[in-house]
Amino acid sequence: PAYNINEDDKNYYLSFDLPGTSKDSIDISISNDMLIVSGSRKSESNHNGNYSSFNSIQYGNFQKSFNLPENVNQDKISAKMKDGVLSITIKKSKNISKDIKKITIK
Repeated sequence: PAYNINEDDKNYYLSFDLPGTSKDSIDISISNDMLIVSGSRKSESNHNGNYSSFNSIQYGNFQKSFNLPENVNQDKISAKMKDGVLSITIKKSKNISKDIKKITIK
């Protein structure tokens, strides 16, 4: 999926365009200083097979990994989903945690 990365003094911000994808089909985790966003978008076919069609919307499984900089607080990562956009906020910090973590989407 398409994504944007922005930052300010306190946070990094990632946003993903995921129209038609439910938050339950997305997994966000951290392992070995990498943020991993994966999931699945299911195809919704509306034709009965009597017509040919062209589809430019991508369906199926996806995964995107991001190396986390050393200045992030891995315990302070939050995610929310609204109107088909997944937004992830990563707080900057000098504390480093290297445990495997799962992030819940609100």
